Amino acid sequence: MARKRVALIIPTRNRAHSAFAQNDRIARVWKSILRLWGQEAEIIVAGDVSKSQFNAQYDIGIVPHLADYTSGLDIFSWVNYSPGDKPLYLVGYRTPQNTGGMPVTGVLGVVPLDGSPADPRFIGRRAIWTQSGISVHVESFVTRISNVYYGLRVDQSNPNLQVLLAPDRTLHPQAIHVYIARWYNRYFVPVVGMFATSPWLVPWIMVNEEADPIWSRPLCLDIDHILNHGAPNAPGWSYDLYLQTVQWLRTLCHNTGLVIQCGCTTSALSNLGSTSTYLHRNARFLNSQLAQMHQILLQEQDGCFPCCWHDHFWQIESTIGYASSKVWSNSYGTFREFNSPAAFRAHWKGTLDEMRQMGFATSWCNRHRYLNFANNQFTQRYLRFLREETPVRAVRAPSGSCVQGPGVRIMSSFPYLRHPLERQYGIELIDAYDPLYSNNINYGTQPADRTTIALADGFGSAGEPPELLFARVLGLRLVQGGLGRWLRTGAIIYHHNYEMSYEWPSPAAWVYMELDAWRRVLTPWVTFGSVSDLVAWRNRVRSL
Repeated sequence: MARKRVALIIPTRNRAHSAFAQNDRIARVWKSILRLWGQEAEIIVAGDVSKSQFNAQYDIGIVPHLADYTSGLDIFSWVNYSPGDKPLYLVGYRTPQNTGGMPVTGVLGVVPLDGSPADPRFIGRRAIWTQSGISVHVESFVTRISNVYYGLRVDQSNPNLQVLLAPDRTLHPQAIHVYIARWYNRYFVPVVGMFATSPWLVPWIMVNEEADPIWSRPLCLDIDHILNHGAPNAPGWSYDLYLQTVQWLRTLCHNTGLVIQCGCTTSALSNLGSTSTYLHRNARFLNSQLAQMHQILLQEQDGCFPCCWHDHFWQIESTIGYASSKVWSNSYGTFREFNSPAAFRAHWKGTLDEMRQMGFATSWCNRHRYLNFANNQFTQRYLRFLREETPVRAVRAPSGSCVQGPGVRIMSSFPYLRHPLERQYGIELIDAYDPLYSNNINYGTQPADRTTIALADGFGSAGEPPELLFARVLGLRLVQGGLGRWLRTGAIIYHHNYEMSYEWPSPAAWVYMELDAWRRVLTPWVTFGSVSDLVAWRNRVRSL
């Protein structure tokens, strides 16, 4: 592999044409995204730059958006292939062959996705990379016409055309569209826009061209509530599957380098819910499966399962705690509000005692110095406390969110908008995304299996196969939502223990299998790692 000279090509020199402004906007975003790998790109204008000049000066050309245009652009004169031409990636290209002088590319135009979906929740599909046979999930398309999503239609008998990514027709037998096709070294790929869809495309282009990144970008994950009583009253809940998922994840991590930061449900040894098996310290004695899981966590606390505290029983800046309690106390003090250095300190010390009583060396993921704090806001004074009195240097804090509740004062340091590489008081504020959680599931009584997760948020109808339903969830929620957020902000993808304990593979295991498939497709641009690797990547980007 080698470093490549990349051109982002505006497809027309006509500054008054809508394609100029649209591609210029998208190209600027793509240029910024590529820089997150240390890869530079130049924006050029077809027509101002000739095809021969492009071939002489660049190794790869990418046209960011052609979905709305089928004629009248300078770039269309570049489509015809001659020996020595450099590769062109034509995003959203759908001009039929023999139209306006177009060569016989094998592109016949567009066709509705099977079922003619008009709802984005129905566009997720399982797809196959034809060269490697790797199965992934996508929510990709070329364009929308009358609100219906369309894919690319090609002539697969064309001797110079090769389909690279297509729907898995064992699951989608009616699908006649494809996702990526190549005619010589002209690639016809799905629309991306401002990375609202198909976020994997840009790193895939670079991998396909055997380009070396300046540095890789790490994917890492969190599990919230790694060990507690779960939902034994929900149909299908299984402690055996819960344990099996943890054991399987341990093997996956050892084989791939993935590190999963685990949040242990804690209460700082306070008066709140002290006997509840929702708390990790009590649940570990509930049965043999949870006891085995706890031992795995202890063994891997410096390996693939570093653990930190995760307290839902009292929130920062709150006056009401677990079970509507208005007083919080442990051996370090009694408090009515969690808003002072004294309260922070008492909570911190009690939590460290709690984690150490369970056998953990620290309460902050050991060397990673990280908290995946439970549904809390990081106020300025709490961040300052973390910096001045604790070893913590990174916290998980989803962007665009604020803690709400009857006793919580909204004082978050980043309630709506913030820089994706935000750092305050020396504490890294890391974005996050949960692709499986639904507000429409009662996790105590309903199974968090594939069917329930899909139906709860309208991804299909009862009676459809779980594989089909969950393909839509994985395509939209995990690939578009999770990978998209990771691409833009370096977000951590996380989930809860509920999705680990139904079916095999469990819904959580499907998430890891999907991300591992994309890791294999996108190596070395995408790798598995830990939150420490994520922080190291953020520092590299800051150095640009």
